[in-house]
Amino acid sequence: MLIRVIFFLLCAAGFINSCNSLISLQVGTHKLRSFTVEEIEKNGIKDADYIEITDANIPAEFIQSPIQKTGDKAMIIYPILSSPQSTYPSKFIKIIAWEEKEETACIEQKNCLIPGVKRITGVVRPIKKRRNTAGQLAAVFGKQLAKNPVYIKVGETPIAWYWHALVMLLTAGAILLMEAKRF
Repeated sequence: MLIRVIFFLLCAAGFINSCNSLISLQVGTHKLRSFTVEEIEKNGIKDADYIEITDANIPAEFIQSPIQKTGDKAMIIYPILSSPQSTYPSKFIKIIAWEEKEETACIEQKNCLIPGVKRITGVVRPIKKRRNTAGQLAAVFGKQLAKNPVYIKVGETPIAWYWHALVMLLTAGAILLMEAKRF
């Protein structure tokens, strides 16, 4: 009986989580929201999880996070700076972008980034503490790191809706199957 209750609770949690994520993809925090650098520096991103920065000023320089465990991918970390024409230049690095790279050739040649103002999208996600070398950005760019910077994993998107729907169907089916066997 205890195993049935635990199984039911796990399935119910999976169902609710997937349902919540489906709704979030359509109208919630997983829906793509657009910001300018100036808007993020002044007001933050609130509860957004998936964002687009329309005027991201990408520098040529970046920091490489060391690979510490087998299975880690090469990672580059760089700030998103205010546009050179900005009326609100910041003294702090408030937006930090990071990417995992399969190929390390661009890291060795220091040419992974094409500098300039461009549009980027990504998921708001912090870097794992053991790999976070963002503190070194202050020395490279001559600006202090903000107290709570926004970390963006560039190029990442939320999990597609059909995976959430599949989990909902599987968990509902598992509960129904378990109850059908009971009778």
